[in-house]
Amino acid sequence: MSVTHDSGFFSNNDPFQSPLLMGFMAALGGYLPPSSSSGTFNYCDLGCGDGLSLLALASVCPSGSFFGIEKDENLVGQAKGLAEQLQLENVRFICSELPALSTLSLPSFHFMAITNVLGHVDDEAMKGLLAFATEQIQDQGLLYLQYLSLPGQASLVPLWQLLQKLIGNRDAESDTERSTRALKLLTQIAKRGLGFLNNNIEAAKTIRRYLSAGKPTSLQSEQFLREVLSQDFYPRYFDDISDELGANGFDFAGRCQFAQNDLEITVPPAQIPTIRQMEGIKERELLKDFIQNTSIRYDVFVKNGQSNPELASLWVRANCSLISRQPKSSIQRVIAGAAGQRVPLQGTVFNTLIDTADESLADFESIEAWKNEPVRYLRATNRLLASGQYFLCRSGVDIETPFMADTPVLAPFNRWQLQQAFDTLSETRLVSDKTSGVAITLDRVESLVLYLAANGGWENCCEGVMEVLCSPRVS
Repeated sequence: MSVTHDSGFFSNNDPFQSPLLMGFMAALGGYLPPSSSSGTFNYCDLGCGDGLSLLALASVCPSGSFFGIEKDENLVGQAKGLAEQLQLENVRFICSELPALSTLSLPSFHFMAITNVLGHVDDEAMKGLLAFATEQIQDQGLLYLQYLSLPGQASLVPLWQLLQKLIGNRDAESDTERSTRALKLLTQIAKRGLGFLNNNIEAAKTIRRYLSAGKPTSLQSEQFLREVLSQDFYPRYFDDISDELGANGFDFAGRCQFAQNDLEITVPPAQIPTIRQMEGIKERELLKDFIQNTSIRYDVFVKNGQSNPELASLWVRANCSLISRQPKSSIQRVIAGAAGQRVPLQGTVFNTLIDTADESLADFESIEAWKNEPVRYLRATNRLLASGQYFLCRSGVDIETPFMADTPVLAPFNRWQLQQAFDTLSETRLVSDKTSGVAITLDRVESLVLYLAANGGWENCCEGVMEVLCSPRVS
């Protein structure tokens, strides 16, 4: 993800930027995803930061051509250096400010991502970014937007403004020092009691997230700096974004979180009839945001898309597959909904999908009944993915039988990520060509285990983990 600030754009391997996931969400919304006769595609990350998300995609999608655009030349230099280190030749990084975007020589794009930028730019800059997207994305192309949203962010605006006023600016103080000082003050305020937090649940939750990490690392201080201490803080309602894009030929396809596209999971049962009586998607999404108090949205829009739910579902049947995370006997057949309601994974369609994906690749093309009930099968697939018990994969991948090798074999990008996780004792998002992006997130202990096993085998792995966790660098 990337964020605008005086110190530039930053990135963090974003699981929702996968072209496969974007295509699935477009199809779930009833739109045919982009395609090319050669199977290749062009992908742009606008505001790519140090390029981590784009490099992750380039490492697992060799048929794609990836373009990262970033205003900070230091971050562009970092991205280029890592691309060279990983020997990735299908990615290009460009340093450019917003006014110069129209002068760049670029291809038309099948996919574009703008992550965590729109919440940090004013209306004029937002329109400029979306105009660039309109110009560069081809028909049926997909645009992924991650942005700060209202009403969830409403209580944070006055809190961040208060913090900025209290800490001020000191001469010769670095950004990191200012951020560290602000975090210390925030800790004091929160622990000693603040009526504002008692009456603003979302603000209190956000404060707990910042303070739960303990003593802040330099990376956490930088994150706090760009998310909280930036003067540019512009959370927006969904309709602000959809109206601007709608005027330029874009339609909303869906949210990247599987559960958010299923009312029975994410909305209390009493509110479902209210949402369904809304005439348009914009009104339904806006009402959902108020029901859930949404603070960040992850949306996919399609440009001049072809709305055909049946054909879109058949695209999923031909291009996607499921892999179960566990044996069929362990699959939970109920999802807990937003209000505690039980949402079932029962019936013929679910049984067929679950049987097909039992400890192997679910080849949708082998399911003949899908052709007769395409929309029903697609919605059931989304609900299974929302349960967190399956991976969304591209079709036709080879699934090897798991085994405990002496030393795990890791792709260069994943090996590099594990090195970073070991150095900072942080979590890791491993990528895979099977998922065309992020496949799984490991917590810091799991990351440590895999790093030590990959570099020395499993034999002394547990001893090595305990040695690191008991070392002085673990607070």
